[in-house]
Amino acid sequence: MQRGWKLCDGNPTTRASSAPTPPQTQTQTQTAASSGRVPIPAQGNGRRMKALRAELHAAWNAVMDEAEESGTYTLGEPVRRFEQMVEDAWATPNADPLHAVMVNSGTTALYGALLACGIQPGDCVIVPAMTFISTALACAWVGATPIFVDVTPGTWTLSLDAVRQFLVERADLRQRIRAIIPVHLYGQIAPDMPHILALAQEEGWKVIEDASQAHGATLVADGHGNKFAGTMGDIGCFSMSGVKNAGVAEDGGCLLTRDPQMADFLRMWRDLGRKSGDRYGFHAPGVRGRMGQLNAACGMIQFLHLEEWNARRRAIAARYTQAIREAGLPLVTPIVPDGSASAWYKYVVVAGTPQERARIEVCLRAAGVETERYYPLTLPEQPVYQSGQLPCVVAGDLAVARHLAACGTCLPIYPELLPDEQERVIAALTQAYANRQPQPGGTI
Repeated sequence: MQRGWKLCDGNPTTRASSAPTPPQTQTQTQTAASSGRVPIPAQGNGRRMKALRAELHAAWNAVMDEAEESGTYTLGEPVRRFEQMVEDAWATPNADPLHAVMVNSGTTALYGALLACGIQPGDCVIVPAMTFISTALACAWVGATPIFVDVTPGTWTLSLDAVRQFLVERADLRQRIRAIIPVHLYGQIAPDMPHILALAQEEGWKVIEDASQAHGATLVADGHGNKFAGTMGDIGCFSMSGVKNAGVAEDGGCLLTRDPQMADFLRMWRDLGRKSGDRYGFHAPGVRGRMGQLNAACGMIQFLHLEEWNARRRAIAARYTQAIREAGLPLVTPIVPDGSASAWYKYVVVAGTPQERARIEVCLRAAGVETERYYPLTLPEQPVYQSGQLPCVVAGDLAVARHLAACGTCLPIYPELLPDEQERVIAALTQAYANRQPQPGGTI
């Protein structure tokens, strides 16, 4: 912990002790009774569904009416309309058209992307060490081995320097690498995307964007205007689950590609290998990965609100960053490079030590504010890899990713977060450092 700073323990009059880090949990919960106020949830999807209830019921009734005529609830007209909506919204001027393929989860999307890119058993795929497990599990499902590399401080996205260092140090594996998966973590497009694309072209790799947390994020990639997350590589993958910036009622996913043959394969693959109009002909080993019409109807409603919701997220993020800087809190806040617009799926603050992070969470919990750990372990630290059940290669010490996992916590950020609730979050975070003794520098 930074010298000269004293963290509260949930009681503003009590100084912090050097208590050990409590057990790691994804969501630090707080009951209303302990604070006397309604808790501020870490995620706002419950509020979202409540606000959209009337719209959703109307849309679902329309799907039911259509189904009475068509007799189907999967891969019908609502799914195609949802795909068209995404294609139109995230199109790039003067570029080949996008092809959207809706599936039943972001995990399924990653699996399908690897297959569509021709990744086979024995191949290696570069994956950032800090991301959700699905990014790596999809590699295992096609028989490939993930190479876990470090991330960049502040953006927390894949480190191009770490990739290049690995290529030098492990020349024996270089020829086995067939793809790279930059993950746009917390809603921030990997700022090195232009250089990642260039390196992939030099090496003959496929680029699979994991944009599961970056709906509507943009980056000026080549000086010719904004490009959306998931539209720059060979294929982009999105989670459309209900907790994302715009999602469906349950689980859902989307793939984006400019390759029409790849899109045709994925449409066949998601439906057990069937071609359109050939119900009992199975032309490839596919999966049951379709999106249902009820989910598609929900997704279209949420997608219409995405731009407005993302603007609210940006405003909340700006308020948090301003408050943290004005208070001089020794926290690393998210970095959004020039020319980039984050979707702000999460707002992560990174403390200097795990103990400092834990005590911050205690103070926030005492004020009725829920926090989240995204994520408490790096991927190679997960039991499935530690136990040897799945193979992986670890590139270097992953110092940045490990620090993020140990010391990062996410503040509530969602469009439904009210202004007074934002101030409650800021006040609780500031109170965590209320007993500080000013020291020169003020950095971790």
